[in-house]
Amino acid sequence: MSMSLRALIVEDSEIDLLLVLHELSRSGFDVDFVRVDTRDAMLAALDAHEWDVVISDYILPEFSGLEALALLKEKEIDLPFIVVSGKISDDTAVEAMKAGAHDYILKGNLARLVPAIEREIREARARQEYLRTQAELCQQREQELHIRLEAEEAKRLFYQRTIFAVTDGKLSLVSSDEIEAMMSCGEELPLASPDDLAALRGRVAEMAEEASMPEDRIDCLVTAVGEAATNAIKHADGGKACVWVNDEFVRVGIMDHGSGMDALLLPNATLKAGFSTKPSMGLGYSVILNSVDRVFLATDEHGTCVVMEQGIAGMQQCINLEALPDVW
Repeated sequence: MSMSLRALIVEDSEIDLLLVLHELSRSGFDVDFVRVDTRDAMLAALDAHEWDVVISDYILPEFSGLEALALLKEKEIDLPFIVVSGKISDDTAVEAMKAGAHDYILKGNLARLVPAIEREIREARARQEYLRTQAELCQQREQELHIRLEAEEAKRLFYQRTIFAVTDGKLSLVSSDEIEAMMSCGEELPLASPDDLAALRGRVAEMAEEASMPEDRIDCLVTAVGEAATNAIKHADGGKACVWVNDEFVRVGIMDHGSGMDALLLPNATLKAGFSTKPSMGLGYSVILNSVDRVFLATDEHGTCVVMEQGIAGMQQCINLEALPDVW
């Protein structure tokens, strides 16, 4: 029973072509072939048909085996490429193999041709199957990642709305980018040591007093700032603080360098008195929430950012849940 073989043959000699075809036919192949002997002809053949193997002479008047191999690579086609030449030195053979040829055969020993073709076709199909499998696995991983991201987003949205609701709109989960935008317009202070903490508390009190905030509200704000800043220094390798004032409120932002808080810990970390995550801020959020009008929180693997807002004369407005951005 004959086996079909689509062979692109790079050869200028009609006699040598017939010898190759005879060897293939003698071994049971039904050969569908095209002979080319120039770059343009080979390019046209590659574009027009699919092939099982390329059989190439090494030296042609207007072309060469290495040029044919380079063209195959240029087209990014994975086909067995077998050099068949009348004379080829060991150095030339090594050069061809280094360039990517799969085998080289002397025209005087064509008995090696069919075993080489069969072997290389099997290996090419194995490579193609491997690539197909890898592509399917990649697609499967992408689908699984998409599902996980959707589930994570749903969980984040649930926590965002739940925490917002149970705190009567006092605690909003936002994105790190939003916190960064808030902190970009204030007075920045370092936060790495107890001295930095004392300086921050003093500066917050000073700026709030200048804004005519009542003393009891200043005390509450300074208490909240102290809780957040202390935990940033003790549990998260410090960070930075930012203070800014307008006609309506004083805001103080604390950004730490910790590992952030896992989403599953957020309810306890933000609502349970005395709860601590240790790697990042989390201790004393109930104190913070009881001390200021509003808190904006962002946490991820890069750290935790919290902004505390205290109105000059009290809570200025009720927060609309629908206006809360759908971000972490």
